[in-house]
Amino acid sequence: MKIRSTLIHFFRRLKSILILCVTISLLFYYTFQNEIDILNSYAENEYLPSINIHTPVLVDDNHDLISHNELGTHYDSTNDNTENIHNSKLKDSQPKVNLDEKNKYFPLLIPSPDVDPSLDYHPEDFSSSSSSSSPSQINPLIYKEKYPVLYEMSLPIDTSGKLGPQFPKIESDRDEEMLDQLRDIMRKSWDQQSPQWMNDPWPIHLIDSLDTLYLMGETEKFQTVLDLLSEVDFKTPYTVNQMIDIPDLVARGLGGFISAYELSGKEILLVKAKQLGDFVLRAFDTPNRLPVIKYPWRSPYNNRFPYKETNLGSMMKMTVEMTKLTQLSSDNKYFDAIYHTLQYLWETSSELPVKSLFPNVVDASGCKLLSNHELSVGKHQKDQVMKSINEDLTFVYCHQLRHFANFSTTVSVDDKDYFSIYDSLSKLYALTNVDILHSMQPSSDIISSSTSDDSIDEDNSSGSLGVQDSDISKRDLSSIHKLKIIDSKIIFHEAMEHIIKLMAFKPSAPMDLTLISNLNTNALYRPATNELEVQLRRDFKFQPESCQLAATLLYGNKIFTSDDTQDATYSQMSTDLVESCYALTKQQTGLMNPISLDWGSDYTEYGSDNEVTSSEEETDVTISNNLPFNDNRKLENILVGKYVGFEKSFPMHNEVFASKVKESNLNSEEWKRSYSYLYNEQFLNVKLNSMDIDMDKKLWNPLHHEHSELPLWINGIDESKETILSPYLIKSLFYLHSTTGDSKWRQMAKDLFEISIYKIKEMNMGPKGVWKISEAGQENIPSYWFSQTLKYYYLLFEDSSKFSFNDYIYTNNGHLLSRPKGDSSNSKASTKKKVV
Repeated sequence: MKIRSTLIHFFRRLKSILILCVTISLLFYYTFQNEIDILNSYAENEYLPSINIHTPVLVDDNHDLISHNELGTHYDSTNDNTENIHNSKLKDSQPKVNLDEKNKYFPLLIPSPDVDPSLDYHPEDFSSSSSSSSPSQINPLIYKEKYPVLYEMSLPIDTSGKLGPQFPKIESDRDEEMLDQLRDIMRKSWDQQSPQWMNDPWPIHLIDSLDTLYLMGETEKFQTVLDLLSEVDFKTPYTVNQMIDIPDLVARGLGGFISAYELSGKEILLVKAKQLGDFVLRAFDTPNRLPVIKYPWRSPYNNRFPYKETNLGSMMKMTVEMTKLTQLSSDNKYFDAIYHTLQYLWETSSELPVKSLFPNVVDASGCKLLSNHELSVGKHQKDQVMKSINEDLTFVYCHQLRHFANFSTTVSVDDKDYFSIYDSLSKLYALTNVDILHSMQPSSDIISSSTSDDSIDEDNSSGSLGVQDSDISKRDLSSIHKLKIIDSKIIFHEAMEHIIKLMAFKPSAPMDLTLISNLNTNALYRPATNELEVQLRRDFKFQPESCQLAATLLYGNKIFTSDDTQDATYSQMSTDLVESCYALTKQQTGLMNPISLDWGSDYTEYGSDNEVTSSEEETDVTISNNLPFNDNRKLENILVGKYVGFEKSFPMHNEVFASKVKESNLNSEEWKRSYSYLYNEQFLNVKLNSMDIDMDKKLWNPLHHEHSELPLWINGIDESKETILSPYLIKSLFYLHSTTGDSKWRQMAKDLFEISIYKIKEMNMGPKGVWKISEAGQENIPSYWFSQTLKYYYLLFEDSSKFSFNDYIYTNNGHLLSRPKGDSSNSKASTKKKVV
């Protein structure tokens, strides 16, 4: 009996030991196998120099043609001043990478979705039951994070107990007559459009409109939509589209959920907001934690950097909603996702040709590609270098920067999201009572890496400025941030001042107009004088989206308080701009189109044919010096051939530039900037000749001019962007009334509404007087008609004490998020927390 017991005990121990041994053996096996896979992946694709291999001809960092037998690839980084900031092409092809095999280890580094080879993928290629490890067989409904967050950034919390910046209390009673009209139009629009939206498996349009239904008292419609949304799983997009517009999803979907939740208190809306927010986080799962804004969610090849051509306004407009979701859920992962965008913005703000004036498109990959010379000396073996796969399916080496690696040379106000860059800064401050950028001090490792002799020459590259002259030296840009604090207030005011000074213009017209032009820049650094000469070119077009600038100025100026002079300048610009937008909309009977105009100035009035100067003390000639429209002068300019048209690039010689405006910097370590406008730039945006005009009638010739019905002071309009339901103007009217209380803005809004409805009826009148509502050139009603346009109209005529700026912020898509009330006693800055 004793022997039996001993044997049983022995075999039990043996069994335990065997299980432990097997477990350890399997662990070692799979660990070793993984290392082998990685080594094989490298070994199969590293190319050693060989005299038998064709030697590609490449362009080195100094733009000299050389022959290399070196590893990797190289791109010509010369900026050609076009909207595409990565037109460089591989000079010689290499064997193509097998994405199934290599994307597991090496991220994609692609300029844009248009040239993304990984998108050639069909959803039927995967099955939900597949157990294959091949990426092309992975079910996208099941997501595994590739770049987990190690240290999560916590949302900074203001516990001072103080209220944030306050707006003046406005006392305006309800206008019941207007509110009734607006509710009637809303019901008509809803009955016409909502049946189509109700059948959408992922009804983002309904979410976008939900808070407007609540504000207008449409309880039954609100509940119907709420019941439908409660049954939808927002963890994954049930849509046929492979490409998801992440910023749009955040702005309309997440913003709509949160706004409706805060207004109604329905908990299911917060649950759905978290589901949507969790899906959005997939797009932030990149090596540098910046988002892929056009996210191919069904693609199995989603180990990738953000696209190298990314709209900055689109990235920034997500920051407010994601921050609010962190406040409501007490989960910092949503704030941590957008924190990196703010950090890159802060790091880049002083590296721009025009300080704090960001372009529309940035390289969100944060990658500087190593040249063959850098590879030959082994710089690809240093830290922060990641082997990646480009659009040609060949390997490149990415040195990861802490700022946007490159950016376009264009500031385009016809981008509806452009002003979100600055709106987000002011609204984040209003939402948190903390300036998040203020805490972003340069760390010691940044200082050491930028000054180290053997560091990769990334910050010394002039590529981020788009510099073109071959004699321009390289410069350490990142050192600027070590010299002084740069926060949201500084960035906001510097940008607004530059927009007013460099982009505002008065066109030659029979009425007094003040408008905002698009701007192209070309930066030239002169080491002898430590001067950055920024060449400027405007297009002198009215863009309907630019009318939003008034709202940006008014709100930001109250949040980031300024001196009396600055306050007066912002107020005057907002007033002038809105009145000008209203005048042009009225002139087009309610429609808004981009309009090509002439600058109301003549260089000969202010200097010689080749130079116009203005010192720092002089008033900016751009705004103050304008000539009233004169049809004889316009006809003469056409006949003598002044309207020559011009490509987007800049001429090579500075002699053709005029109107230099210098900017002095208090910090002697920073370069001096000067700005030069193209001479006779008002004639370089449109090509006109004698065939375009009827000299006898002094009108456009209908046989040669596309829009002969236009008055002579308008060169042309772009009907492809025509809109009548857009919120651009009514948004600024709402902000003007909410900050000033002046009744004239209500009256202007009332007139605008009547003009617009009249034009809508005229465009869409059917038999027996039946009419419908639709956007110009479309059959359907876009959701912004509900979420923004009708909402701004309604709240403008509502009791002004309700939904005021002291209680709510309004997101880029018009959704209401409550502001903190202030009820504690100490301030806590943002911190990093290790994720377990």
